[in-house]
Amino acid sequence: MKHVTSYIFLIIAFLLFGVNGAAAQKDDCPFTVTDKIDDNISYDKENKVLSIEGSGNVTIEGDGTSTGWGIEIEPQSICTIGRIEENKGSDRVVEVIRLLHQQGKKYHLYFIGAGVMEEELIKKVQAYQLEDYVHFLGYQKNPYQYLSHMEVLLSMSKQEGFPGVYVEALSLGVPFVSTEVGGAEELSQKGRFGKIVESNQEAAQEIENYMTAASSFDANEASKFIQQFTIAKQIEQVEKLIEE
Repeated sequence: MKHVTSYIFLIIAFLLFGVNGAAAQKDDCPFTVTDKIDDNISYDKENKVLSIEGSGNVTIEGDGTSTGWGIEIEPQSICTIGRIEENKGSDRVVEVIRLLHQQGKKYHLYFIGAGVMEEELIKKVQAYQLEDYVHFLGYQKNPYQYLSHMEVLLSMSKQEGFPGVYVEALSLGVPFVSTEVGGAEELSQKGRFGKIVESNQEAAQEIENYMTAASSFDANEASKFIQQFTIAKQIEQVEKLIEE
């Protein structure tokens, strides 16, 4: 009965949240990339450096993959999406990237979102001397433009409703590492598409496994798993399960 209940939960969640896709539209871009966007944002085209005043005066630069918005994502990057606050485990996310760097794994981390802990975490990142590797992008209307370039989605949240961002990640072929919050276990499909962790050390290890391909992950399978939940199929499955 447990597997039936879990499946119904997944179907209802998909009905509510759907799969929005992550192809960013031009109108979703929060700014137009020019030499001088405004008093707070400037872009050096030659060196491919976007400077944003605020959020700790973060400068984003690199030779990674361009999102098409003038921001480049470094290779082997991790992201976390959502409010930056204690309940979301944002402080633990910083500790996880610190652990990885202590092990010599110089991965980049992108915070996509804003919140009450942002300034505190910026100071902690600076204290850990990770300011070249941890980037605060602020709130983004369409975060999936960034997510599509990531290797792993990380969440250390204390509690969640249905994590719709995991659905989006899998639809883009991006695995997740997460604490055990609502829907994460079901979406992980017993570790096929995501890893459930308790400690920061476990999270760091699972990220490393994905980065080195020690953990098998089939992006095509993950995408197919998500795409099978069309509205028609969802309704059909709910009807069958109710009849049982």
